[in-house]
Amino acid sequence: MIPHMTENPLLDLARRVGNLHPDWQRPERFYEARSEIAAELRRLAGQQSPTVIHKYSHKYTSLTHSDVK
Repeated sequence: MIPHMTENPLLDLARRVGNLHPDWQRPERFYEARSEIAAELRRLAGQQSPTVIHKYSHKYTSLTHSDVK
């Protein structure tokens, strides 16, 4: 396991986002790190099952124009 990594990849990504800062010696480092985090978030989003994403969808009701008076 990489140092400072936890069992939860989202917590790891949150920590990495919190640690993002400009590097005045090498400015492109910020953008490289940001791109890596964004790629990891996209990867994690692709792994989510639809049941997790729509877990609470039953709580919401859609209204059509005819429902509104």
